[in-house]
Amino acid sequence: MNEEVHKCVICQGDIEHQKDENGKVFWTRGHHAYPLAKGQCCNTCHSVNVMPLRVTIAMFDMLEGKK
Repeated sequence: MNEEVHKCVICQGDIEHQKDENGKVFWTRGHHAYPLAKGQCCNTCHSVNVMPLRVTIAMFDMLEGKK
């Protein structure tokens, strides 16, 4: 797998490589940044920014009766 370092579309920092239990890289492209941004983001931005926004949107949809 290509071990090129990609940049987070939110913070412009490096996207961390995901490794298996043996330390072998299996993913280098991060997480989807939607709905906050278009592109890929790092672990921190995904946890701190993207996921809370997704949960908030899901809660509003649930309250409005949307699926």
